[in-house]
Amino acid sequence: MNGDELKLKVLVPWFNHPSFQGVVFNHNGKLIAIAELSEIIVFNCETGSRVGAIPNHGDTWDFAFTPDNGLLVCSPFGIEVWDNRLQSRTILLRSPKLGNRFTCAKNGVFFAFRQDKEVSIHSSQDGKELFALKGGYAEARFTDTGNSILLGGETMFGYKSSIYSIQTKSRIAVLKRKVYRPSNLIQHLKTGDVYCFWSVGSELRVENLTSKTMVSAIPFPSREIKFMDVSPLGGLMVVSEGRNCKLLAVTGDQIVDLASFSVGDNIEQLVLSPAHSHLGFTFKMFAGIGDIVQLARR
Repeated sequence: MNGDELKLKVLVPWFNHPSFQGVVFNHNGKLIAIAELSEIIVFNCETGSRVGAIPNHGDTWDFAFTPDNGLLVCSPFGIEVWDNRLQSRTILLRSPKLGNRFTCAKNGVFFAFRQDKEVSIHSSQDGKELFALKGGYAEARFTDTGNSILLGGETMFGYKSSIYSIQTKSRIAVLKRKVYRPSNLIQHLKTGDVYCFWSVGSELRVENLTSKTMVSAIPFPSREIKFMDVSPLGGLMVVSEGRNCKLLAVTGDQIVDLASFSVGDNIEQLVLSPAHSHLGFTFKMFAGIGDIVQLARR
């Protein structure tokens, strides 16, 4: 899988911040937040300029932009929301035991955490519990569009999960696998259909869980797929085999190969902007963004 070298803009060099914990975009793709051990730093994607930062105590498990460009963060203090100037915070829940039991939606509207044998879903606006589901779930995570949540995980018989709608509080799909955990889950905003994206060795598979039909299976014969991401609203995805990547268009039940490109070695994370304009990345030695507009237009 060959292609042009993607031009990368380094936002956080390794000699300032030696370890990275994640990268997320805001709802319109104009801002990007990069978490390292001491700070979560927000940058302007177009200019690369630093907008602001909030403290990170080294063990932030999950974070997302809120709809008004503040930050929703799970920290040792509990669940907290920072305003869009990154100057004032509100602690929604205090609990030193949340840890990696916490998860938040990419749109920053909801968060959830597992406690005892129950998963509770909350609003990030005021921390109010919307509903709770009983069960000893090993995993709880939102679909990329944030309007439904997956509950389940590994069992002695394989991977089994149920997907619940946040709005109706009802189960809308079931996911069963002998081995493979899905990389991404998208719920189509218009049809409500839930799509599952996952990799099996060197093959990318996409399935409509609502209609229980396989959408596509795309082979990547050269190497095993290491990273993949789907933009939160769908329509575009990126797949990496290491330094070599593919940009793919997802339209309905079809996937079209748009472009191939390469990035540096030792990549740790790839995230697509909702605006389909940038690719956020973290390497072992630095973090930043790449402009994919020209690639998507080819």
